[in-house]
Amino acid sequence: MKHIIYTLLVISTLQLNAQNYSGGYGTPTKPFIIETYDDLVELSNSSYHWQHYFVQTADIDASDSKFLNVGDHDNYPATPDEAMGLTPIGNINVNFTGHYDGKGHTISNLLINRPATEYVGLFGYVMNAEITAINISYCTISGKKWVAGLIGYNVYTNLNNLFVNNGKVICEEYGVGLLVGNNYQSDIDNCYTTGSVYGYRVSGGLIGQSLYPSNITNSYSAANVFSYSESGGLIGRVDSGNIYNCFATGKVDNDHTDVGGLIGDLSNSTINKCYASGDVFGFGRIGGFVGHSMTNNNIQNSFCSGNVKGELGYTGGFAGKNTESTILNCYSTGSVQSEISAAFCAGNDDLSTIENCYASGFVFGRTENERCFIYTNGINAEVINCYFDLEKTLIGTTNEAILHNNNPNNQSIFRLTTEQFKNKFNFHANWNIDGNENDAQPWVSNNQGKPYFYWQDISVSNETPVKQDFNKHSIDCYIANPGAIVIANRNYRYKKLNSTYWSYLTIGSKEDLNSLFKLITEIISNSEYIIQAYIRDDSNNKYYGDAVYLDNRENTLPVELLDFTAKSDELYTELEWTTAAEINNDFFTIEMSYDTKNWNIIDEINGNGTCNYQNNYSILTDNKNTIVYYRLSQTDFDGTNEILKTIAVEPSELKTTEISIYPNPASDYITINNYIEGIVSILNTSGQIVLETQIIDNNNTIDITGLDSGNYIIRFDNKESKTISVVR
Repeated sequence: MKHIIYTLLVISTLQLNAQNYSGGYGTPTKPFIIETYDDLVELSNSSYHWQHYFVQTADIDASDSKFLNVGDHDNYPATPDEAMGLTPIGNINVNFTGHYDGKGHTISNLLINRPATEYVGLFGYVMNAEITAINISYCTISGKKWVAGLIGYNVYTNLNNLFVNNGKVICEEYGVGLLVGNNYQSDIDNCYTTGSVYGYRVSGGLIGQSLYPSNITNSYSAANVFSYSESGGLIGRVDSGNIYNCFATGKVDNDHTDVGGLIGDLSNSTINKCYASGDVFGFGRIGGFVGHSMTNNNIQNSFCSGNVKGELGYTGGFAGKNTESTILNCYSTGSVQSEISAAFCAGNDDLSTIENCYASGFVFGRTENERCFIYTNGINAEVINCYFDLEKTLIGTTNEAILHNNNPNNQSIFRLTTEQFKNKFNFHANWNIDGNENDAQPWVSNNQGKPYFYWQDISVSNETPVKQDFNKHSIDCYIANPGAIVIANRNYRYKKLNSTYWSYLTIGSKEDLNSLFKLITEIISNSEYIIQAYIRDDSNNKYYGDAVYLDNRENTLPVELLDFTAKSDELYTELEWTTAAEINNDFFTIEMSYDTKNWNIIDEINGNGTCNYQNNYSILTDNKNTIVYYRLSQTDFDGTNEILKTIAVEPSELKTTEISIYPNPASDYITINNYIEGIVSILNTSGQIVLETQIIDNNNTIDITGLDSGNYIIRFDNKESKTISVVR
């Protein structure tokens, strides 16, 4: 009997706790619902809930945080009390160890004003947690050390799909980033930040410091970073990291040493296919890409284009100092100015290698004769197959390519004019590009977003136009855009089959970058056409889809369709259509599809032959818990078939039933609930489909033993997606 009483007490406590939020019980299947600003405040004040599950179901305006917790914000009794704003969720004594799914919603206008406090951010101290899909917008955060817009101190917690836009983060001591202050043994993927960072030491636009095995992938920062030392446009300091396909575009302004456009201080790490484009300022050990590559680093296939300016210390277009590390297939194009400056690397120290690299930025040397590619080259340091542009760097033919060279027998550096530079350097082998294009640069400049690499191909594919009614046709295309190109225009063009002149159908910009739809009404009857989709980016590069054929020749329409509609309840979908007249109409065919590509016949209904009066038709079909497309076609007595109309149906049940996946993380199998029928696709973090299967009933189990460890996106036909982790 005691056990029964205890269970009732626990249930009552959960029910009481749920009343403090907008719903839920903090469990995996019924998480606490964070829907309002009051819910967010409640969470920040409820440390006894920080191990539970939360889901954000709406955008939250946190403007009232500027009035919250007025008190001694800075531990100086002489200063006036101020609002300290929201209390960070998680601290050194009680970590946040729960699960928070932001569902892509925004928390805006957040204030946290605690300049005397450590571990400051929306989340203060996080360990072994799960945080995903949050957008922080217009926040002002201040703290003593380990400060960020999202997480002050992150331990053993992988992060993905997290964004801080227009943030301002201020740190009195060290460890500050717009996303994370300190990142320890945690992977970060598909995250970005914009705004400003103000710190003293270890400051980065995305992360202040990242330590020990951590993968930072597919992420970027457009933040400006202002600091005293050890600062980078992306990360201030990295030890034992793997950084892939990341970039930084903000200015980095440092008063002392170890400052880089991407990384300030780097050790025991690998960087591949990354770039920095912001200007960099500092005192010494300054680089357009990395300030101080300290030891055991491998940097390859990367570049920088910002201008670099130092005071007295080592300043390089790409790296300030390179010690016991390798730089391979990299380049810099920005100008360099300092007391000790070099076009590519100021100091290539002992046991270091720079290979297959080039520089084309103007060098401001102390004297004309001190312009160089590398300022100092240590014992056992190598410089192999490197290049610089004579005309752009102004190093000249009489300058030493390497000044203060302690290993003159182990180097090969080539002086080329700009024209020779484009034609002779093996761009294709190194960066998979054509050296004759874009002034020998492997990207297309993009003023509205990031540049993109040529190896990130974009493709446009067209679907065959579908006749809707008389001279109306609908056409779709799919845009594969792995490089995240900013698309300035989306267009279709068409021409008569035998014509050489194209006419254009402007679509205009829209939020969905992956598709293009047009209802075509401009073409005339009794003609055959070629129709082609294309897009143009903001650098005026065009990408064309395949040309598709459209036959709009006149024929006698056997059916004059007035309407084709659908309505759904929780169990059934009713399809109804009406004709105004019919000629030799044998039967109608109703088909169903989940993707408008693969169609299945669900019924055939007899027509009324020939008549000149209105006819009403309807059928009842099972409700599918996903978006379904229905197509109505007609067949006359001689077998001629005509597609009349296609409609999309979203059942009411779809709006209230959430798909769930368990377990997550998983190793061998996952089970999907509340998704009755359709295609399920599993994509890796690069957007590639690695597994696809058809679900035909609820509570489906999918074998994932063939997937490697990592994070994946599960995409459903109803356009909903979920994130899972596979652990081996």
